[in-house]
Amino acid sequence: MILKKKAARGDTLNENKANQAIHKSCIQFLNGHCASSVVAPLGADVKEILDALNIQRPGALIMIAGATSELSEEITSHLAQLCSLGIMPTVNKKNAMIIDGGTQVGIIKLIGLSANEWGHRLNLLGITCAGLVTYPGGPSIKEELRDMSAPLDPNHSHFVLVQTEIWGRETETMYALAQLISKGVQVITLVINGGNIAKNEVLYSVRHGWPLLIIEGTGRLADEISTLWREKPSSIKDEEMREIISKAPISLFPLRGSPRDLEKELLHSLAKK
Repeated sequence: MILKKKAARGDTLNENKANQAIHKSCIQFLNGHCASSVVAPLGADVKEILDALNIQRPGALIMIAGATSELSEEITSHLAQLCSLGIMPTVNKKNAMIIDGGTQVGIIKLIGLSANEWGHRLNLLGITCAGLVTYPGGPSIKEELRDMSAPLDPNHSHFVLVQTEIWGRETETMYALAQLISKGVQVITLVINGGNIAKNEVLYSVRHGWPLLIIEGTGRLADEISTLWREKPSSIKDEEMREIISKAPISLFPLRGSPRDLEKELLHSLAKK
């Protein structure tokens, strides 16, 4: 399926972008799962992307900002329980959608594995870099980029592959789509470990006014935010971190907390008006 992009009144995209197309296909993974996929240029109309994916508006939206690298065995063990018995029951009860980076690494891999336990009945939308991911039937990665590449997670239901070869450049498309999907529904961003790209994703959430739930004890960005939030220093040198701490509604949840308590926390947050 090819959807040609039409320039809307007031559209600031240049003529070349306006003439590019959005390509839809199905990715057939080795586990038998077929995921709807859209390849879209940077700056593509997110409404056209959403129409191509044929995604219905969910009952709630959960954004995942976090680790896209291997986690320690101990952290992974606790997170697996929180995903399977805390996050997924919430998604099921709220008819929620999860949006993440879509690759089979870190917390995203755990989200996919937990969804698989539910028989692929859940909406998992992965948004990532077309030029840096591998998948069955997909194009070859450039040799000079192979060390930076990652496989797509085979347990996601939908993908948007943004035409870029730089990790992080897909974030603008991710949050433009999230903003469109979230109209009329509650949103929460889960922060689990994470580095600079996750930090940028958190900033997008903060600027949209979406609350953050930090899984404390997972390391790096998550623990940096939780420490600053607890200590509330009079000054924070990092401007982006200062904005996150000063403007975001922040809640903390312990890594070793009960999955049932996490479910209650998420259901409570997503029920707020």
